[in-house]
Amino acid sequence: MTFEEGLAAWLPRQRWFAGKGTPIDDVTIVSDTVLVDAEPGLRHLIVAVSQGGGADRYQVLAGLRAAIPDELKHAVIGPAGHGLTAYDGLYDPHLTRRLLQAMAGQETIGPVRFAVEPETMIDTSLDSLVLTSEQSNTSLLFGENGILKVFRRPSPGPNPDLEVPRALARLGSRHVAPPLGWVETTMDGRATVLAVLSTYLRSAADGWSLAATSVRDLYAGQSARAAEAGGDFAPEAHRLGEATAEVHRDLAEAFGTDELPVAAHQELAEQMQGRLDTAVIAVPALVPY
Repeated sequence: MTFEEGLAAWLPRQRWFAGKGTPIDDVTIVSDTVLVDAEPGLRHLIVAVSQGGGADRYQVLAGLRAAIPDELKHAVIGPAGHGLTAYDGLYDPHLTRRLLQAMAGQETIGPVRFAVEPETMIDTSLDSLVLTSEQSNTSLLFGENGILKVFRRPSPGPNPDLEVPRALARLGSRHVAPPLGWVETTMDGRATVLAVLSTYLRSAADGWSLAATSVRDLYAGQSARAAEAGGDFAPEAHRLGEATAEVHRDLAEAFGTDELPVAAHQELAEQMQGRLDTAVIAVPALVPY
């Protein structure tokens, strides 16, 4: 089995792979950069996957070892030649520290560029833990200080996951995690963000989780009133609304505002109607609503 054949078998099993259910026609490594030339090793790959007449590009950080320890066997990709086995290097804290080191040193390794925000100190000694909640990307928690979001399907051009928090942080926004650094390359002649390291907000909670907990507590109790059940979401909803309004004001200051023309409103409405039609076909019970 070649390395590319191993990738073709491994990719569809990943939750972030977009082409599930469609046969893979071809896998081509279009960029291969050695980040760690040792044992274990680390290669940064951009992989083009052809399916059904189209192609997507994925980012893979492949670890390389002669012998895979038990804790990394779940991440094995396949044979990589020269007696080495490839695996998803993002699950190996020994290798992910190299990403922090390169970022702190603002290194450029081949086409891969590492950058850090001005006057930012990055602790390069921290071990990483892959979070399991991500669906389309992979996020690594470094200690309790930072979280690295790795974009599995990098897209050329400005990335809102970097541009928006940077702009809001410069305005002193209290409601965003300030970015600490990032990794980028060039694709199709344009700067392309590969990963963003942000401050980890340990005490943060998202509004959906708060609302879901409120409903759970209400149904679990005997009272018909949310306040009596201890699950009243109204105060949290009010604070969430205030935070949202504040962020929107900061966004307007950072990026300016514009008014959509009539044609754009019509296009947006047609898109929404199209999604509704699709949903109704899939779930006919929605028709009365």
